[in-house]
Amino acid sequence: MKKRTWALLLPIGAAVLLSGAAIFDHSVAAENTEAIRSAVEASSQLEEKSTTEGTETSSTSTSSSTQSTASSAEVVQSTTTPSIEAETEESLVVAEPEAVAEVAAPVQETVSASVEPAAVSTVAADQAAPVAETSAPTYQAMTIYMGGQAIPYQNGGTGSGQSIIDSNPNGVAATWGGAAIQSGDDGLNTHIIGHNPGAFSVLFSLGSGSQIIVTDGAGTPTTYTVQSTMQVNDYGTEVSSGQDVWDLTVGTGGGERITLQTCVNDDVNLFVLAYK
Repeated sequence: MKKRTWALLLPIGAAVLLSGAAIFDHSVAAENTEAIRSAVEASSQLEEKSTTEGTETSSTSTSSSTQSTASSAEVVQSTTTPSIEAETEESLVVAEPEAVAEVAAPVQETVSASVEPAAVSTVAADQAAPVAETSAPTYQAMTIYMGGQAIPYQNGGTGSGQSIIDSNPNGVAATWGGAAIQSGDDGLNTHIIGHNPGAFSVLFSLGSGSQIIVTDGAGTPTTYTVQSTMQVNDYGTEVSSGQDVWDLTVGTGGGERITLQTCVNDDVNLFVLAYK
């Protein structure tokens, strides 16, 4: 502050002195004017220098203040950070048991819900249904299915039945007594004959409860179940009992049924009686 005051007073005093000297000598006055100008310029330079020094001093003080603030922030951070970390670790340690309990509950529900016997039964039933649909057999018209064999037959009656089987002993059977034409719904007995050895040798493998399927001319099947077997001589008498079974074996009565006949020897025949 003292330097600035001195710089202001110096040009003023110089001006007063030069003015007094101008009264005596005009030429001296001109020289003094140049001196005054130089003095003013020197005063201006001193003022600028003083201003620059003040600015540098202020910048230095500001920098020192900023460094001090940064140091204080570091001290605060180094003091508070351990406390925050300690609190965070403590919170994690306490919270772990609750997290495990919440995760375990859904796992138990999923396992119990995954086992459903009803669903398994439904799938098994759905898979079994198509098998039953595709197992339906197909039959040929005018064929006898028994003992694992399929034997064709012809409607011959008493007039031509014997000649039909004689023409092809191993390959065909024929109607003889009873209804001349086989039908599964006429309510009559159909008597069918075949040779042994030959097409009807299979009769000896049948017994009570055996099933026989016979198709008509349209291929419609009728299932019959064997009720009894008997041996009968050429006169229509049962060998074991001596009873006359002619009407039973070759007649049309007795309901919807079939009677199958083949030779045991030259005098005795095997009869198989099967009912619908």
